[in-house]
Amino acid sequence: MITIGYIRVSSVLQAQTEALSQQKARVESCEVDKILVDVDSGSNFERKSFKELEQAIKKGQCKKVVVTRLDRLGRSVIGIKTFIDLCTANDVEIMALDDKIDTNSVSGRFHINMLASFGEMELDRIKERISHGHKYHRQKNLPYKAVFGYKKECDTLVLNYDEYICLIEGKKVITVAEFAREYIDIFLEKKTFKGTIKAMINKYGVIGFMSHSSLSNWLSNPQIRGILVYGRGHNNRYSNKDKWDYRGELFPSLLSQEEWDEIEIIFKNIAENRTNYRSTNNYAKPFGSLLKCSYCNGSAQTISGGKARNITGYQCVGYRTGKCQNNKWINHKKLRGLITKLLIEKAKEIVNTLEVEESETLEEKKLQSEIFNLKKISQPSTVILNAIKDLEFQLETFKLNRLNNRNKQSELQDKLINTFTNGEFYSELENNLTSQELKEFYRLFIDKISFKDGEIVSVDFLI
Repeated sequence: MITIGYIRVSSVLQAQTEALSQQKARVESCEVDKILVDVDSGSNFERKSFKELEQAIKKGQCKKVVVTRLDRLGRSVIGIKTFIDLCTANDVEIMALDDKIDTNSVSGRFHINMLASFGEMELDRIKERISHGHKYHRQKNLPYKAVFGYKKECDTLVLNYDEYICLIEGKKVITVAEFAREYIDIFLEKKTFKGTIKAMINKYGVIGFMSHSSLSNWLSNPQIRGILVYGRGHNNRYSNKDKWDYRGELFPSLLSQEEWDEIEIIFKNIAENRTNYRSTNNYAKPFGSLLKCSYCNGSAQTISGGKARNITGYQCVGYRTGKCQNNKWINHKKLRGLITKLLIEKAKEIVNTLEVEESETLEEKKLQSEIFNLKKISQPSTVILNAIKDLEFQLETFKLNRLNNRNKQSELQDKLINTFTNGEFYSELENNLTSQELKEFYRLFIDKISFKDGEIVSVDFLI
């Protein structure tokens, strides 16, 4: 069992400051074997690394959890209490560097509940301050923050003419607003997110928008048309634009209404093509994050191809954004067949290394020797006779345990042979498990799949 350090910050902005590195340094000083990190709100107890920590505790893999403060685990009394109960039930120690906690006493548990209550209260206060801030901005028709291409001045938005890029060729300086405007021009020309991003990378390097979603969210933001809008939260993006709270044209615009009408048509065409050609099979997710490009060590994303767009596979994300030369993609069926074959070979290899214990153990031989020596005594006392009986009982117990272990090992071998060395078993998995369940299954055995030029280079197993 290992000691696991857990670190959490609430936002990407905090992750980019010293808040994350300071937590990490303090936790590392406690000689932890593994560190898990989340960048998420403390109110969300479905955080990826937090769930991984819970699973490690449930499986008996963790003996101690180290955090800087108790509120790094979460900001909810119920949530923290549930986690502490889980640790207590599995004999896992919790160490909070800034909080003296003791889960084994009534006063200690009361102290933990008080700390959790303060954390929950602070979260509620943060939410309250944000709510008051939003209410104030809406009452005054003020923008929350500046979108790319703009900056805030005197509670309003103006075009940002600060220097952004200095080109050596021609000694030309490009401002933030000019660079943002060029994205619009190229998108109107290319009419695809991929084409726009690659064109900007080829011209200026790896800067600006690096994903389709970030570019589409920016282009669909009414602020670049000079319009103040509220309600563009996480769940109210472009697809829910009818729910936005429009307040009128209050700023200078980067994008005209006519250009936006054209962009909306492009968005519609992209969405229609994506709907027509996207596969409906659960082919994609089982292997996605396991695949690593041998050129750039980047991850893979799923794509579809063929005349009917019914052939699915994986391609380096770096190539899709113009950063990598690994252009050939891996066919999913080919990859699945290879992984199945390798897992069968690995299962057979493990089965062959399992030795069913047939001969007497070292402990049995020692007991037999002691019994033999005691029985050689010509006139044994009552104490010696009792000792012989005790040793014979121990010897019989060891024999029974050995026989039971041998039977269990034989049963385990049979199960391994009949299950993991049977190709039909993997086909049944594909047909009966959900995409998420398949993903979890393969991650129990595989650490990384390296690919290059349309071929699998290596597969690193966890077993």
